[in-house]
Amino acid sequence: MPDHPDHERLAAFQAGDGDRRQRADVEAHLAGCPSCAEVVASVQEARSRLALLEEPALPPGLHDRLAAAVESGAARAAPDGPVPRYRRRPAARPVPWYRRPVAWGAAAALLLAALVVPFLDRSGGSRTTAGGGGAADSAQEAATASGAAAGSLPVLRLPGEVSAATVRSELATGSQAKAALDSAAASTQAATPGASQGVGGAAQSPDQAGGRYGSATQASRAGPGLEPCLPAAAAAADPATVPLRPAFFIQGTYRGREATILVTTSAAQPGRVDLWVFPRANCSAAPLATERVR
Repeated sequence: MPDHPDHERLAAFQAGDGDRRQRADVEAHLAGCPSCAEVVASVQEARSRLALLEEPALPPGLHDRLAAAVESGAARAAPDGPVPRYRRRPAARPVPWYRRPVAWGAAAALLLAALVVPFLDRSGGSRTTAGGGGAADSAQEAATASGAAAGSLPVLRLPGEVSAATVRSELATGSQAKAALDSAAASTQAATPGASQGVGGAAQSPDQAGGRYGSATQASRAGPGLEPCLPAAAAAADPATVPLRPAFFIQGTYRGREATILVTTSAAQPGRVDLWVFPRANCSAAPLATERVR
């Protein structure tokens, strides 16, 4: 052969491939070409080393994942109608339950519940909250311990914008507002162990206090629709100020919005007065705003 065979033909010769004539030509060339004979010997040595290598271990679950992928691809590529029997592939083997992530998540949730629930049952009866209790306990305590029901409080109708300054002025000049606040303060002292039952004229009700509002102010009695205002205010109050004692309501305008305003005093901090702003005649949600009057 005048030309050297390429490496592909030499490798085919070493592997025993090719027809008889091609193999005879290559064999005759190798007899007189040491370089090509060396290439054939190198190919034979490489194949001998490969034969000694051990088969690598496949990752766990590889067979199941490959079978599932093949099944999914076959389902997407299958035409409409029944698949011929000779083209059907065996269904993938189901994954054992202990190898499913969902099963591990459910087992962890059950274990957590088994550990936490008994602890909560044992500690539920002895839990206490700092600062006079949580918001829900404060609301319930304020609603049940109040000396007057919120639905029976006076309702003042003030013209113009209502603010903490407006309420301070009304308490200083309006006899019914002052009497209502004094009545709430007196009920606070009466509910405190060891406190005196009367503070001069402070224990008088708004009706007993007498006096009348000027032409700019009108008063009426609150209906049952305003009863949720006190629990909502107590739930939003500082724990150090509860329980709250309701004094009176104000129907007016707060920052340009029609509002119902609850004025309260504090059983824990005598002398403190706050106002709680709600949408007009709607105390079903948390207060829109709150201000400290004094």
